[in-house]
Amino acid sequence: MSRTTPLILATAVFMENMDSTVIATSLAAIAADIGTDPISLKLALTAYLVALAIFIPISSWMADRFGARRVFRIAMLVFMIGSVGCAFSGSLAEFVIARFVQGMGGAMMGPVARLVLVRMTPRHQLVDAMAWLTIPGLIGPIVGPPFGGFLTTYFSWHWIFIINIPIGVLGIVLVGFALPNEARNRPRKIDGKGFVLAGLAFALFAFGCSVVSLPALPPIYGVIAAALGIGLGYVYMRHALSTEYPLLDLRLLKVRNFRIAIVAGTFFRLGQGATPFLFPLMLQLAFGLSPFESGMVTFAGAVGALAAKFVANWIFAHWGFKYPLVISTAISSAGILVMGF
Repeated sequence: MSRTTPLILATAVFMENMDSTVIATSLAAIAADIGTDPISLKLALTAYLVALAIFIPISSWMADRFGARRVFRIAMLVFMIGSVGCAFSGSLAEFVIARFVQGMGGAMMGPVARLVLVRMTPRHQLVDAMAWLTIPGLIGPIVGPPFGGFLTTYFSWHWIFIINIPIGVLGIVLVGFALPNEARNRPRKIDGKGFVLAGLAFALFAFGCSVVSLPALPPIYGVIAAALGIGLGYVYMRHALSTEYPLLDLRLLKVRNFRIAIVAGTFFRLGQGATPFLFPLMLQLAFGLSPFESGMVTFAGAVGALAAKFVANWIFAHWGFKYPLVISTAISSAGILVMGF
């Protein structure tokens, strides 16, 4: 298999990963321009993640139903529409809605890109193909903070979203010309009830957790929303365990290693996932750095992630998974502690 296919698919992964790191560097400038405070903009980040949580589970079904190439191109178009919406937002509400639209596109781009690659690549070439797909995606977080900080400091934050348009257009054109129509599986019946229950549960819980500390709304609204989300999550759990093809198959949690990875990984990501949001704000609001100076600091984490990519297989081959995961988690946690001091 030629490396053209994973590199074309990586256009979307690069665009999505760069966008997520660029916005974190520019939050303070965006907040000042649209008349809100930086902490309130966490709603925009939450809206993006909620869209991912809602639409990622149906990405495989949509690829089987409408064709992975078609869904992939539409997803890139939706992401571009959301980017334009972000660039022209004049209020917090408009920005949150635009980020949700971006998330709808992003929810399809990553999973469908991997699905196309798996279906088109011979088994013995799959590892190499996945590497060519992933590495450009890791370059996005390296380029994003300094590039986004430069645009925000010396031009305008609007450009960090407008830059997605030429990248997206290039990706759509290349996918149309270079990727063949792949064979698709016969789509199974979609779990419509599960989609509604899971989507509402994710949305209400995430929104509630964000609103609890939001200055603009009373905390009771967040408590009620989170409680409703937990209640709907329980209803979905009962539904999923009694359905043949649930949207999210909770029976996978019976697999011990999978269950441990999900539970432990959730706690780890609470800290690791908050860092890209809080660290740039600390550098800019507390230490007085410009967005460009902030980006020149925060991109170092992505450099570390890229470097680890080249030694991960060797480490796992020599020491297995358990001890490297424990040690790397401790190192990451210590890094967050050092940044706090």
